Amino acid sequence: MLKTLAVSLLLSSLSLCAESGSMVGTLEGKVMEISFAGAMKCVSTQPVPTNVWKYADYTPMLVQFPADFEKNFRTVSPAAEVAGYSFSAGGKQYGTVTLRLPDAELQLNFSFTGAQEGVAALTWSGKGETLHLRDMRFHLQPAPTPEGRVVLPQPLPDTLPGLLAELEARRYATAVERLYQRRLLTALQNIREGSFYVDTVLENANGTTALHNACGLSHTEIVRWLVEHGADTEARTAKGASVDDCVGGPNAAAIRDILHKVRHK
Repeated sequence: MLKTLAVSLLLSSLSLCAESGSMVGTLEGKVMEISFAGAMKCVSTQPVPTNVWKYADYTPMLVQFPADFEKNFRTVSPAAEVAGYSFSAGGKQYGTVTLRLPDAELQLNFSFTGAQEGVAALTWSGKGETLHLRDMRFHLQPAPTPEGRVVLPQPLPDTLPGLLAELEARRYATAVERLYQRRLLTALQNIREGSFYVDTVLENANGTTALHNACGLSHTEIVRWLVEHGADTEARTAKGASVDDCVGGPNAAAIRDILHKVRHK
């Protein structure tokens, strides 16, 4: 169901403004890049979501708005299976994009939090079930070409089960490392099951998050997975220890590099 598409656009002219009248976001001639880092998903057989949410592992989504919404922008690729594409403004800082495919319909709702960025949610209905996605972040930048275009998200491999199995199989030498290991296993298993968010503070663990414990174990790949899923790199424990305070071990340099890159995107 997930595929890359270039679509025809038939849109009315749009400018989104803040309550004060200042410009919040203009979509004409812009590309909306939507990240799923930290986003959540659930699948239901009804239009409304259930209470079971898990982390969404998808490649970024892209929506490219043409410079002139008054024209009918024909499909760039004749093979694109798109029946229609529309935009409607739900308010001064809000919008909705609807994609109609032969066997599915996608509704993208978004809200500006700044001039060029904001948050989005996606409802994907088709084939007897509905995929709900929330807590996505988007950013606007100038479009490289004038036509309209959509790139739908692609599912990424589920790497968390493998990381859990690898972590559980490790044999740590010290009592402190084994404590960090138990805490991290608990957190990651709950994240996988959808009962924990990536930054949930562990009970009776001095206010540590999964990222604190992964840094303490010098586990590069788990640190990478956590930050890719939106972990707060500025989180502090109950005693005020930062994530950086926990970094150590043989992979300290690599972990500091990961933290540096995510903070300076």
